Amino acid sequence: MISGAALDNEPSGVSKQQRNSHDSNDRYIVPASTDRVGLDRLDRIPVVKHSRNCKKRQGATISTSASRAKKNRTTANGRTLLGQYLRLAISTPSWFNRIQKINPTVSGIEEVAKHLSRGTHLRRCSNIPFSFLALPTECTYEACTLLRWIKDESMTNDDNAIREAQLDRLKIISSAPSIHVYLQHHNINQLDQFLQFPKKPYATKQNPTVRCAFNESRLLFQKLADQFWPGPVHIYLPPQSIAPDGLLRTVFLRRRYIGFRCPSHPLAVKVLKQVNQRSKDGLVLVGSPILDDGIGTLTAKDVASKLFKSPDLHAESKVEILHGEERREIFSVPTCEFQDAWLELWLVPDKRTVVLRGKSQRDVLPQLKEVLRNTNEKNRIISSVLQHWTVADHRVK
Repeated sequence: MISGAALDNEPSGVSKQQRNSHDSNDRYIVPASTDRVGLDRLDRIPVVKHSRNCKKRQGATISTSASRAKKNRTTANGRTLLGQYLRLAISTPSWFNRIQKINPTVSGIEEVAKHLSRGTHLRRCSNIPFSFLALPTECTYEACTLLRWIKDESMTNDDNAIREAQLDRLKIISSAPSIHVYLQHHNINQLDQFLQFPKKPYATKQNPTVRCAFNESRLLFQKLADQFWPGPVHIYLPPQSIAPDGLLRTVFLRRRYIGFRCPSHPLAVKVLKQVNQRSKDGLVLVGSPILDDGIGTLTAKDVASKLFKSPDLHAESKVEILHGEERREIFSVPTCEFQDAWLELWLVPDKRTVVLRGKSQRDVLPQLKEVLRNTNEKNRIISSVLQHWTVADHRVK
């Protein structure tokens, strides 16, 4: 671990006069943060000036320091340093305390869950920042936050406006137009805490007295989730009850949908589990893919670069970046393996159609037909109803 004394020492090869006499065109090489020595202490870390007229021995000193840091990556408490260097052209580091990089250790994931839980309290004043996390997944890095969904007696109209402001801030940080809800594969019934699915009675002509009541959309959602989750598949469902406006996406002739996702990356799975264990009822983790100039971010460095280029993005937010490239050799699912090629399944109940969208070109039609045929379904009424659903492939090929 970097000691406090080391932070206060002058960097070798750089004089005090050189460090204090710089212009706005100078560039800096700043070591990236560890999981506890975050960017909130960046102003205390020795800054090595790298101007155009610097001496060759200064560059050699920087190279030697970088090589030495790479050899000593493992710290005393088992965590690792991010052995990378960020090149920043900055004037003031006053907003750096809004960003931290966290390593993928057990304590790091616990700290991430605490960070998101601290942001669940609705902001009563402007000096309390929203809490966001840049989460590595099997697709891209995604910005997520813990949202209070259920509107109870203690939630006023001002609180509802703050919740919508939190969703708007999430869209600004991610630069993506839509937000999805995270669900755990073994706990999909959590969906019923937020949305209502009115049941409709069904019966057969041969035996009209035997009836079975269920909701087609909810039943098909469960079967699709069992078939495709966890993995790079988004399932969109039209809400049949009140939902936050910031989560709704309008498509298909002004129909409103909410997207749901169950990531398969081990870090995302662990974070989701920790957050659900710590959060109370009525809270849900929502997220959105982080885009930089329309392209998905695939590394922690890409996420940091995007945020550093636009300090105003997190002026009212605190962002933590979970470093998905550390210890990647032990992950069963590689970080950002599918990039932005995920599959979207849209349920259109009034037309009984499952619409395929997204950049993924996976051949999923046999799997969908198997779900709709439902040959293993013991209830003949359910099997008969699902056979009326069709599949429409709207993917761009």
